[in-house]
Amino acid sequence: MIETTGLADPGPILQTFLADPYLARKFRVDGVVTVVDAANGPDTLDHQFEAVSQVAMAELLVLSKSDLVTQQALAAFEGRLRDLNQTARIIKAERGLIPVASLWGLAVCGGRLMRATLWNGSRPSKRRIRSTTSRASPRPRHPPHDANPPT
Repeated sequence: MIETTGLADPGPILQTFLADPYLARKFRVDGVVTVVDAANGPDTLDHQFEAVSQVAMAELLVLSKSDLVTQQALAAFEGRLRDLNQTARIIKAERGLIPVASLWGLAVCGGRLMRATLWNGSRPSKRRIRSTTSRASPRPRHPPHDANPPT
């Protein structure tokens, strides 16, 4: 799990995991979870491109502070979130709590990242990347860090 506090654009982060051959082999992107403040979210979406990007790329939207707004305001905000992302699951945090299991298995539940398009419009390669190291020596040998201690 990677937590990017505040307004981080998820596109470059996802691109790193999907496009880098080493990371693509070693890690699986399960999905993007975005916490959306029901009280301040409409204003944030009006003024922060990163917030719009977070909502648009999420598999799961967690509505926080939904108890602080009217049902009418909440319904209007959920409609706006749906306009930005029709496929994301939306759950409401109850006094900051959500079922922990809802954070996992997002790609299995139809997550879009498994067929993601990178932010620059290219698709992740399906070709196998050949290793440049021999099989007999899978890792380059490095001297121990204290082999030549400073004098």
